[in-house]
Amino acid sequence: QWYQRRVRGLREAYIRLHRYRSGVNNERGQKMGFVMPVIKRWWLDENSKVVRATMSFYIPAEFQSNPPKSTDKEVRVEEWRDARIYSRAYGGYREDPKFQEQFDLLKTALEKEGITPYPHM
Repeated sequence: QWYQRRVRGLREAYIRLHRYRSGVNNERGQKMGFVMPVIKRWWLDENSKVVRATMSFYIPAEFQSNPPKSTDKEVRVEEWRDARIYSRAYGGYREDPKFQEQFDLLKTALEKEGITPYPHM
């Protein structure tokens, strides 16, 4: 399971998710450790313009079966179906000039493995 916040700004999303994880904004006041990965998802239109984005933190194993509910209406716990996630770690943000270069490298690596990326990525 994951806890998630729709992104208006990455800093605000991170702070809200951190407050949930630290026990400030969950119904039990329970602190949970920080677990990688942090997933940022962007939904793009046909012109590659961001139309929606979310940031999600993975809920630690000991809380997976019964995670505390969020007291912040902007943060919700979601159960995702099993998925294979491909990523490429690098320091930076989507707005950085090198983002597209890193994305192209990921896309090339996927294509070498016979994996077709989503067309509007």
